[in-house]
Amino acid sequence: MSLKTKRTLVDCFGEIQDTRIERHKKYSLLEIITLVVCGGICGCEGWEDFVLFGRCKIKFFRRILPYCQGIPSKSMLHRVMSGIDPKAFESCFGEWVKLITAEVSNRNRREELPKKF
Repeated sequence: MSLKTKRTLVDCFGEIQDTRIERHKKYSLLEIITLVVCGGICGCEGWEDFVLFGRCKIKFFRRILPYCQGIPSKSMLHRVMSGIDPKAFESCFGEWVKLITAEVSNRNRREELPKKF
């Protein structure tokens, strides 16, 4: 999928490999990654912070993904994130940042008012 066809965090991180055993997948990998990326941007520093943040913002997160099982525990977040290839995560995060940067730049250009002389 090229950068031009990707539109969201979920699109960008959809390529990350989930190495968990199928029967252990109570939470989707994208639900966990979305929580961690958003929480990290908002200042979460430890797994307990991510859980608290997710619980406080569950309505927001459910607008993006189902979160049928609610917010994962701190140990679940740690286990799953520890199993993700750091280089793959870095690559996906970089793509997402480029996408956002381009989108913001395009919006700013459209919103500029003509200069009066």
